Amino acid sequence: MESSYIIESEIAVLFLSVILCVYLQIIYSGTSSEKRGLLRYCYVATLAGLLEVLFFVIVMSERSGVSMRTQCICAIMWQISQGVVYFMFMKYIGGFGGQTPAKRRMFYAQNVTLGIYFYLQMIGLLTGANYSVSLERAEIITGDLNAILDFGFPILWSMWTWLELYIYRRAFTKGQMWALVINIIVCICVQTAQTQLFPEIPVHFIIIAVNAYYFFFLLETPAYRDLERTLERLRKAKAIADEANAAAIAADAAKGEFLANMSHEIRTPLTTILGMDEVILRKYESGPIYEYARDIQSAGNTLLHIINDILDFSKIESGHLELTADNYDLGQVLRDVDNMVKLKAEQKGLKYITQIDDSLPDELFGDRIRVHQIMVNILNNAVKYTKKGSVKFVLTGVKGDDPSLIVLHITVTDTGIGIHAEDIPKLFKSFSRIDAKETHNIEGTGLGLAITGRLIELMGGSVEVTSTYGTGSTFHVVLPQKITGEKTLRDFERDSGHKKKEARKIWKAPTARVLIVDDNDMNRVVLRSLMKETEIKIDEAESGEECLEKVKQNSYDVILMDYMMPRMDGKQTLDNIKKMPDAPGASAKIIVCTANALVGVQAELLSYGFDDFLSKPVNGKELEDMLLEYIPPEKVQQGGKGAA
Repeated sequence: MESSYIIESEIAVLFLSVILCVYLQIIYSGTSSEKRGLLRYCYVATLAGLLEVLFFVIVMSERSGVSMRTQCICAIMWQISQGVVYFMFMKYIGGFGGQTPAKRRMFYAQNVTLGIYFYLQMIGLLTGANYSVSLERAEIITGDLNAILDFGFPILWSMWTWLELYIYRRAFTKGQMWALVINIIVCICVQTAQTQLFPEIPVHFIIIAVNAYYFFFLLETPAYRDLERTLERLRKAKAIADEANAAAIAADAAKGEFLANMSHEIRTPLTTILGMDEVILRKYESGPIYEYARDIQSAGNTLLHIINDILDFSKIESGHLELTADNYDLGQVLRDVDNMVKLKAEQKGLKYITQIDDSLPDELFGDRIRVHQIMVNILNNAVKYTKKGSVKFVLTGVKGDDPSLIVLHITVTDTGIGIHAEDIPKLFKSFSRIDAKETHNIEGTGLGLAITGRLIELMGGSVEVTSTYGTGSTFHVVLPQKITGEKTLRDFERDSGHKKKEARKIWKAPTARVLIVDDNDMNRVVLRSLMKETEIKIDEAESGEECLEKVKQNSYDVILMDYMMPRMDGKQTLDNIKKMPDAPGASAKIIVCTANALVGVQAELLSYGFDDFLSKPVNGKELEDMLLEYIPPEKVQQGGKGAA
């Protein structure tokens, strides 16, 4: 490489260093001394470059006529400037650690090493232990101190810089830390290999000058530093969010397990209460005992409704409330709603008025249970808050451009206590009760309307409330539904409550055999009592293990199996039955009974291979209808009619 090229390259790099010094002087003007660490580093680096250019001009120019002693002094000055560059870089990195007593002691120790460095330089100059001139050979000779001053102190300060990087690592991002460490390693390697590998190329100063820009963009540029810090904060925030998400998932699973257990534990005794009460209602059709049993049934159903509200609210909170759409008959839903609400209205002496558009389609597609729940919740709310007068239920519909869709309009008007205008937005908030002084003695959890509002939203509908305090309220609900048939509600029979309910059909199957599997004695008693009139042969098992023994010994048409049993639960028992297909009772239809009413439980249990599902508390009519479906027709004897 030509010497002119080397000098021109050095001058170009020196020019870049000067530009950066001027720029830093402008932007750091008026700032504290700590803020000007990079500026001081650039000054020293620029001075080192200037001396290096001067040294190469003097040494490599054959026409300079400069004495050997002058060349020696230039070499020493160049060496000092390069050494101080390492010192200033160490001080610059240390400036990121803030001001502490330990930091001040470290700065003092660093300044002591700089003093020792200059002292040794002075000794080397006076004794020739660093650089000396050989007039006989006309060359500059390196002495014993040269290696220490040229390499030892720069390496010491570089190692010290590494120590500072470790101590003050929290002031840098991981990317900055790695970049600085790599940079120091490169500088040490170049410093060590300069004379051996690049004797004619001043690579060392080029790296020092380029480092000034490198540090500026890496550590000083506000936008870059802000970006690095933002990215670091985002990484930490993501880690925290991931931990919180994992904790939330675990908490949600724990809550789900708790709710499943709570549902089971509450519904299990309630199954006994309502089941035995239904046995009483079947035996007595009138008189005081019948009235007492009806009161028990009403209270039990109210408790069951509260439990369902709590479970639904939990599903809403966790985002697990889902709709299960299927074909359904709107007329049947209206009959069920009418039967439930009519009795409560009459018990309070209220007039219950229904106005149904009989031209509405009867065959729809949607979530029948949730449509029923919306209607019942709004009507029950009207009955609860109306002391005298009436509750009116109006159902109409509007078809749009799509002939397969209809928008149901449900309007419920009452003559109750009414609502203040400012309280209307609170109606659909959880655990909210309006005008607590007036309504403190009214039963309910305050969740019914909150759940109703969420269900309407999930169905793509809307709800509006108008009210005059002291006069009454009107709830207007809009629900879009799909039409699946041409049948209308013209045949819809509004049961006013004055007609006696249709008598329950009685059937018998004395040759059929059913196995009841439940670890709770009272649950087995209830199921046996509800099936008493059918004359079915009934066996009992109080565990999964006992069930397997019964299946090995006897043939059964139906097995009613509780899901939550100790040691061997319903699924494990089912799996074991499938493993012995040749057993006499292995071909039985297995119906799972559970008090777990959480969303998705029915679908999950059926996916295990159960033939059907019964929710506790078990309704006597539902039980009989399901048995009638699975017992072979040739074993069924149709009878007369019994009490409803």
